[in-house]
Amino acid sequence: MPETLGFRATILRPACFIDNEVMIADVVRRHNVYPMPIGSKGMAMVDARDIAEIAAIERIRHDVAAIWTEVLGRPIVYRGDDLGGFEASMANFMQVWMRYEMRIMTERYISDGMIPQEGDHERLVKLPGRDLHSYRETALALAG
Repeated sequence: MPETLGFRATILRPACFIDNEVMIADVVRRHNVYPMPIGSKGMAMVDARDIAEIAAIERIRHDVAAIWTEVLGRPIVYRGDDLGGFEASMANFMQVWMRYEMRIMTERYISDGMIPQEGDHERLVKLPGRDLHSYRETALALAG
C-alpha cells in the first residue's frame, strides 16, 4: 500500500508492552503470583524505549515468572490462563471497558501466541546497533 501512495512506510505492530508490567508488579511482589494470562504459545513484549527507535521485540514465554523469581529471590508462580479470574482481579483498579479490552487481548495471547518470526530479533537489533531492552531489565526496575 505505501508504494501506491508514493512513500516508504514501516508498520509497527507491537504485541504487548513490557512497560505495562507496572500494573501487575505490585501483585507479583506482594502475592508471589504472575497474574496475567499469556497462554502457552508464547508472546513478544516490547519496551516503549525500543519502539521509539524500531519495532523491537523480545520473545517471552512463561519464563516471565522465572525472571520475577530470580529478581525478587523468591518463588513466583504463573497464575495460568484463567481469563475470568484475571478480569475480576483487575476490577480493583481498572474501569470496565479497560478490563474488557485486556480480556480480549489476553484471549488472543492464549489462542494464537504472540511470538516473533524467525530472524526478527536479529534483524531488529541491527537498526539501533545495540541490544534491545530486556524484560529482566524492566522487572529489576520494578522490583524496587
